[in-house]
Amino acid sequence: MLLRRNVYYSLSWNPDNEATAWLGELEHRGERRLGRLDSWSPSWTAARSLAVARARRSDKESLRDFIRTALRSDACQAANLNYWAYWIGEVPETHSSDDFMAGDLGPWSGAALLRRLAANLVASEPLADLYAHSLWALLERRGRLLEADPKLARSLTEGVEALLAEGDLSVQSRRELEQVHYGVRLLEKS
Repeated sequence: MLLRRNVYYSLSWNPDNEATAWLGELEHRGERRLGRLDSWSPSWTAARSLAVARARRSDKESLRDFIRTALRSDACQAANLNYWAYWIGEVPETHSSDDFMAGDLGPWSGAALLRRLAANLVASEPLADLYAHSLWALLERRGRLLEADPKLARSLTEGVEALLAEGDLSVQSRRELEQVHYGVRLLEKS
């Protein structure tokens, strides 16, 4: 699974036609192996990487479908956030399997992840829906993060407003960003 996930991710950045064809072939074979995604399993991370790769190749619907179906449970929400935190370096330990993602959020603070997600609320970002959803999920679980950084809260408000105005987002992402916007505005007024 780790190798498959890394191949999907790496190929998503390669504009070469042969790489595109190979990714398509891997996707077709991999979809049959992925199984159900409504609960966390080792194949969940490969499915996430596949959806990300497709979005980088202009297929936003695959990513939106992944968010809608594979990020419904609390365990999968936590896995998504643990995944982000690990790959941006907020989780200091090195893990040789993806099992650490399952379960509750790890002991990481979320501050670096919040900054990373906020910085990528850009209309041209192919993963805008995943950034928006992950931001919403992080603030649902660790909402006090913004209290410690009013400057980030203001920046987040501006980014959310710009993305809502300019971005091609799913209905779910718009709703979640509107909730984030409302929460941040309430925080700024208090």
